[in-house]
Amino acid sequence: MKCILLIRVSTERQSFDSQTQEVKKRALYDGYKEEDIIIIEDKESAVKLSEAERKGLNKMKAFIEADKEINCIYVWEISRISRRMKDIFSIRDYLKEKKVQLVIIKEGIKIFDVKKDFALDSIANIVFSIMGSFAESEAETLKERARRGKEYKRNLGKFIGGNKLFGYNVIDKNIVINEDEAKVVKLIFNLYCIKKYNCYDIVDYLNSNGFKTNNGALFNEGKVSKILREKRYIGETKGFPQIIIKSMFESASLKRETNKWHTKYKNNNIYFGSKLLFSLKDGKALVMSPQISDCSYSCKANGMSININVIDSLLWAAAKAYRRLKLNSNVEKDKIIERINEEINNKKSQEENLLKNNEECQDRIDKIEIRLNKGKISEKAAEKLESSYVKDIETNNRLIEKLKTEIEGLRNDILELDQVRNEKSEELDLIRSDVDKKRIIDEEIGRVEIVRIYRGKYRVLIKFGQRIVKGIKEYIVISNSKQKLIYQEYVENQEEIREYNEKILKGEEAKKPQKKIGLELMNINIVERIKKAN
Repeated sequence: MKCILLIRVSTERQSFDSQTQEVKKRALYDGYKEEDIIIIEDKESAVKLSEAERKGLNKMKAFIEADKEINCIYVWEISRISRRMKDIFSIRDYLKEKKVQLVIIKEGIKIFDVKKDFALDSIANIVFSIMGSFAESEAETLKERARRGKEYKRNLGKFIGGNKLFGYNVIDKNIVINEDEAKVVKLIFNLYCIKKYNCYDIVDYLNSNGFKTNNGALFNEGKVSKILREKRYIGETKGFPQIIIKSMFESASLKRETNKWHTKYKNNNIYFGSKLLFSLKDGKALVMSPQISDCSYSCKANGMSININVIDSLLWAAAKAYRRLKLNSNVEKDKIIERINEEINNKKSQEENLLKNNEECQDRIDKIEIRLNKGKISEKAAEKLESSYVKDIETNNRLIEKLKTEIEGLRNDILELDQVRNEKSEELDLIRSDVDKKRIIDEEIGRVEIVRIYRGKYRVLIKFGQRIVKGIKEYIVISNSKQKLIYQEYVENQEEIREYNEKILKGEEAKKPQKKIGLELMNINIVERIKKAN
């Protein structure tokens, strides 16, 4: 006859040696020979895994099914079978059915009475049930102890295991910022909140610029979305240093809530005019929907609409022309960066003044308490004054957060301008990706205002630049069933206007010239951007 020694430890650090030696000694004492002993050793949890998931128990059952000579199972203690009462009794019933004895060495019991056709031994069964209950209770104690240990480490700001959050490193169980990854996190929030990219655009931008996740993989929409939802980046969770300011995170959360829409409207088209087009008359936004039969940007409030193929073709041509102008003028870029730095310094100065004002308010609150204690002011008056200073501090803090967000956005503008330095003018004509085109349009164009002159004819004002006004160009767009043309407006009598201005500056009399507007037909290819919806 043969027997099985069922040996289990819970962790990789533990050894089988002492347990195997003790159990084997008992099997040899009971008369089994070395060649008749089958040893099953496994390192697995008896708490986390169910009976079906336990490799050791599955091996034991496989041996019993395959070899009818096996008539006994030896274990050191009942917890080596399982720490779940349900699994313990299930194994007992299985062994009873197969007429295989179960010997628990530590408790010194044999579960079945072989002489009575494997009936349960009454005393052994009581001990078995009690020890099984103890094993399950001990498992709950271990789980609770582990939970308290994790909670204690979490309260200390220590790393408690699991996947490392992108943007951080773990050094000696302390969570520290990974500067390279943190820059990517900031970039994602800036693109989403300030540059108004969606997750799809951000993924394309990151992957096309060589950014990788912490495991070296490419970014996907799920990863970007998870980063935008991760509250630990604002530093309010103990142990996680701040990467993103709170107002930036709240702005991203608000945008995510606002941008929720039904799946049936979702599509892969990229609209160049998205979030840029407005009615000149009332400032209402023009939006694009794939449900519109003629593929137009439109506004339900005022009935304005314009064909997507015409306006998107114009936006790309205008943005490309302005980008080429910037690329060919490093001096202009230096001036822009200088102006942005001036704006940053101005906002920093405002932030310092607000912080100083907060200190003054706090000093006044402290003085109110001193005056109140000396009886120089009534409690009601003190409460009123203190309340007003507290409100001032709260208002200042909101303004400080707003300034920090704006400063972060301006710094991002400088980074983008530095990237533009390395581009070549000729490369613009090689761009084919709609994502790249939309990125350049958003970087160069701040706002587009449209007014209908009469049916099929529109005046389009394109304002270049988002933070710093760099110029406005006016176009006349003709879009009807017969033709689609784009003209640029210009002043015909430019020389007369210049002479008039010079005379006025010198104090001389001058006849004011009449402003004459000319139209120049633009050589812009009208591309069919979106196919008409069915």
